[in-house]
Formats: sequence, structure tokens, C-alpha cells
Amino acid sequence: EPVLRVVFDAIVPLTPFLSLVRDVRSAKAPTRVTLSVDSLDGVTQRFEQEQAQVMVTVLPVETSPSLEVRSLPKLRARLVAHRTHPLAKLTKVTPEVLAEHVLLTVRGSDPRLRLATAELDRQSTVHVSDFHSKKAAIAEGLGFGWLPDWLIERELERGELRPLKLTQGAVHVFEPRVVVRTSHAGRASRALVTHLTSQP
Repeated sequence: EPVLRVVFDAIVPLTPFLSLVRDVRSAKAPTRVTLSVDSLDGVTQRFEQEQAQVMVTVLPVETSPSLEVRSLPKLRARLVAHRTHPLAKLTKVTPEVLAEHVLLTVRGSDPRLRLATAELDRQSTVHVSDFHSKKAAIAEGLGFGWLPDWLIERELERGELRPLKLTQGAVHVFEPRVVVRTSHAGRASRALVTHLTSQP
């Protein structure tokens, strides 16, 4: 492809996409790769607006003859707070208790995800620009929020961040999907799909 446009959700690890750029450059292929990051329904909107060839989303995808949809390895996230945060010290956390504290979120929630925090009072929600900013805010003790395991493995091991003991459960499993426009799929987009679907 002369240009490969890829849109992916911010909760998905960046590494496979950077590997694509590196491989295209190493092969000296005449393909210009454009990566766009967004969250939830913003991913679908950009996929359409930019007429991207590839999209990785955690939301359900409507099937279409022009789109190829494949499931990717599941992605686990935890509802966490810094070890010094009052919520981290509780042996039981209810939605009513959560509502008294600040929920940090990248784009808010989507009812299709069925997050345990979806019904929280919006007055207790603060939006940040990306998951790294969200992680930094949580590490400062400013609130709590969902973070993917791949981003917080070391902090969990050290006990710096702690999963909350929420009565509805503090673990959520996302089901990412890669979507390809079949009419625009070339070698680079196919290589990306192969790489994404082969991840452990």
C-alpha cells in the first residue's frame, strides 16, 4: 500500500504497531504508515473519517461484506488505586463508597463494555488524555481507575498500585478485535494482522 492508515484503541499495547513501522522501514517498502490512537467509539469514528485500512477496537463490530473481523487475545484490566489511597485500604468496596472518590477515565465508559463503574455518579469522574496520564494521576493518589495489566505489571508486583476489593469485581476482560477493509488490504496490513493475532 502507498499509505497504510491504522487506528487503534489506547488500551491496546503500542508495541505491535511500532514493530510494523520498524519492519516497513527496514524493508525499505514504499509504504507510509499513519498511526492514530483514540478510545472506545472514537476509534470507530476515526476509522470511518480517515478511511483507515485497519482498526483495533474493544467495542463490538457490526459485520459487513467489506470488512474482515478477527478476534485478538483478550486484554485484562484492573480497577486500581495507589497504596496510600483510602480505597486501597478497605477490605470491601461498594459502588456507594466508590462514588465518594474520583474516578479517572480516558474517555468515559460505554454501556456495551459493562464495566462495574459504568453507573457511577458523573460528578466523581475526571477525564484525562491517555492511559499513561491516567496511570500517573492514580500513582499520585488523585483517584482510582481501570488500567490494563500490561501497563501496571511492575507497580502491582511492588505493591505501589493495588486492585480494589470491589463487590462486583475489580477485573474486567476486554475483547479486542482487528478490523480490515478487504478492498484495501495489502501486504503491510496483512502483516500487521498476522502479527497482532499471533501475540500471546
